[in-house]
Amino acid sequence: MKKALYAKIVELISQETGLRPEDVFINLVEVAKENWSFGNGIAQYAT
Repeated sequence: MKKALYAKIVELISQETGLRPEDVFINLVEVAKENWSFGNGIAQYAT
């Protein structure tokens, strides 16, 4: 699923911006849930 997601993101970025696919770099970093915020600057899981 991640490979398909990356491919689609690159495809859309390339279409919308004219960037070459080989110039798009995607870096996803998984972090602990206490470092997430689901809007309004509120870290819902932070203690």
